[in-house]
Amino acid sequence: MKKHKVKIPKGYRVCAVCSESFENIGGDPDNKTIEMTITFKPIKKELPKTWDEYCGLYKLYGSATLMIDDGEQYAAEFIALYQLIKLRDNYNDGWGPNWKNEDIKYHIFYRNDKIVTGESRYENKALSFKSKKLRDEFHLNFHDLLEIAKPLL
Repeated sequence: MKKHKVKIPKGYRVCAVCSESFENIGGDPDNKTIEMTITFKPIKKELPKTWDEYCGLYKLYGSATLMIDDGEQYAAEFIALYQLIKLRDNYNDGWGPNWKNEDIKYHIFYRNDKIVTGESRYENKALSFKSKKLRDEFHLNFHDLLEIAKPLL
């Protein structure tokens, strides 16, 4: 029996496999051919709207675990920043800013005691996004975490 591998394109799933058997093609009694149609559908990525939803999507348990002394002044801020970085990476889906090119990057940062959004070509910010839409959705969904982490932004 001959086997063939089919690579599923990234971002797609197998939706349906249909086959119809054709026997005795070409007059050879041992020759059996199966014709198969494979249908792929794009996977719609659902962006998490909370930290707990993110943990559920990726089978993570509990909240962020960092080794922080009980008396650490910035414990809550460090945990919130850790969560924001993990969520940022999820929203950007593997994208990372290339600071050597002139493409616009979309940011969330702390200025004048406020969490603000902006864009730049060369300013390196911890919370940079590949699109304005993603940045704005992130800002809306995680405003509470941003407020906690703002001393570290």
